[in-house]
Amino acid sequence: MNPSATRLNGRNAALLTKHDKLPLIQPFLAPLDISIQSTDAFDTDELGTFSGEIARTFSPVDCARKKAQLAIEATGLDIGIGSEGSFGGGPMAGLMNWDDEILVLYDAKNDFEIVSFAQGPIKVNEIAIQSFAELDKIRSDFDGKQGWILKSKSRLLKGLTEYRDILQAIESLELKSEMEFKHQQVMLEPDFRAMYCPERQDYIRKAALQLSERIGALCPECEAPDFWRVEAVKGARCTACGLASNVPKAFIKRCRICQFEVQEPSETEFIDPGQCELCNP
Repeated sequence: MNPSATRLNGRNAALLTKHDKLPLIQPFLAPLDISIQSTDAFDTDELGTFSGEIARTFSPVDCARKKAQLAIEATGLDIGIGSEGSFGGGPMAGLMNWDDEILVLYDAKNDFEIVSFAQGPIKVNEIAIQSFAELDKIRSDFDGKQGWILKSKSRLLKGLTEYRDILQAIESLELKSEMEFKHQQVMLEPDFRAMYCPERQDYIRKAALQLSERIGALCPECEAPDFWRVEAVKGARCTACGLASNVPKAFIKRCRICQFEVQEPSETEFIDPGQCELCNP
């Protein structure tokens, strides 16, 4: 492959989305003279939904990759961008929501892709509703920018952003007692679709920022993009005993086109004894 052919500046890309992600991504690629065309020609919900009506069968990376390829098919452009988020896991699994955002840019002309990531905690969580009185008590928790999903045995209503909409949705269940609330298992869940979740939007922007940085990170040898850290070299030493730890002392950047690589020192050449396996077993 000719490395210069993989340069992305000045080219057009297609983004497949039905959840208004273009304004979150375009500003970070515009300075690179990459214009993004949004398309909703394929219903991305068919690849799986957060609310569970359609099971997710792809891994998050494969799903974003599939969306990038579908964007190319839908528009005829040779660059596609796919975005996918997933929730769960994280450093405190079960105690907080954790968002992993992935962007895949696929250059079909050169069979070359760049994958960027962003992750972090999401504060909003599901709420079990036992009565109208309880709903009124949590009124202050609702932010008009955050969307909610009402779930019960008989209903699933999405995109509720106003408190009155949530109240009307619960009233539509025609529940007469607290026992009926419990029987129907009434839940309010965050609507994690991009246009309804401000916290998620922040992570999509961060993934878009990393994507722009990876596009602009050119190999010193052949000038192909995405000259990025691919491997950690463990061995940062304890300042007290000098033991080499599992904390990275350096990172390897490698070009996927010409395989040129450099070793870049870590920001953490030495560690505190509190991180040392010998000093703090």
